[in-house]
Amino acid sequence: MSKSFVLYRLPNQASINYIESKAIESYNLEFIKSLKGDHFVVAPFKVDSKTPVIAFPIGDPEILTEDELLKYDLPYDERRVFGLKETTEKEYKNIVSIQSFKMKSGSYDKLVLSRVKRLKREKQSLRKIFLDLSKAYPTAFVYLLQLTNGQLWCGASPETLASYEDGKFKTMALAGTQILDEKEPNAMEWQEKELDEQKWVQNAIEDSFKKTKVSFSKSDPYTSQAGHLAHIKTDFTAKCSIKQASQFVINLHPTPAVCGTPKQETQNEIFQIEKHNRYYYSGYLGLYSPQQFNLFVNLRCMLIDPLYFYLFVGGGLTKDSDPLLEWQETENKAQTLSSIIDGLQ
Repeated sequence: MSKSFVLYRLPNQASINYIESKAIESYNLEFIKSLKGDHFVVAPFKVDSKTPVIAFPIGDPEILTEDELLKYDLPYDERRVFGLKETTEKEYKNIVSIQSFKMKSGSYDKLVLSRVKRLKREKQSLRKIFLDLSKAYPTAFVYLLQLTNGQLWCGASPETLASYEDGKFKTMALAGTQILDEKEPNAMEWQEKELDEQKWVQNAIEDSFKKTKVSFSKSDPYTSQAGHLAHIKTDFTAKCSIKQASQFVINLHPTPAVCGTPKQETQNEIFQIEKHNRYYYSGYLGLYSPQQFNLFVNLRCMLIDPLYFYLFVGGGLTKDSDPLLEWQETENKAQTLSSIIDGLQ
């Protein structure tokens, strides 16, 4: 069994936190509600025999400076090779065409299709990648971690799944993607396809609140910047108990932003059409305690082995999706990580 660790930096904060502890595993998402004390949790897109929910007891995390991190002896396990195949442009565009046609017939409203982009691993420092991601994306949740099964992950997520503190629950609907191209976020114009894509996420969150009969407030949709990309975002807030807030997390995951709608039908379709296992991509991770939590969707992330960086990227498909534009959207999202990796070669 590999030695597990977590290195993370919260959005808009400078502190680099390091945890090295014996992790706890579970094959039930409800597991997080039973945790006592502070933990760093990692949940997959779907729990199965290869991808349990994992919780790292935090205790007193080490706070590292940049110089200290660059010298730190992280316990990498370099034995495991995953051999994931890269999704070709032809394969991806073909699936987009088929799925868009199915949605025109009313099969479902939105489906999130992901792919793997593979980059050759040379001698890039993983510590340096973490630091460069932190500098390039100060509003993102940046992490580097190794799980008990030897999986080594790194990412810079722009999206909060949910947070809870002092009786207040917060979440967001984030969808639609464009390159900023030096434009100001408030100058972006969004097409009907992108607006629809984000609306489905909003609707799912509202339905979750209504089912539990918790009153909530929401912002008007606005353009949010994430590095060189822009997304449509709506903020939600509700007052509730920690028990209700924890259940919201379980109900929300996976949201239409990473899966589709209706949830069960699109999740089943994803398992049929995607040739790769998502593992922890489009799952969630972050800090969880019995009184508060701060969890992020695992996006703009990659699985790492001695040979390759496996970048996981995806996009929301609707009946109006254009295969070329959908492919380009995933290429744009991959640049969050690839630009940092390429800069270290």
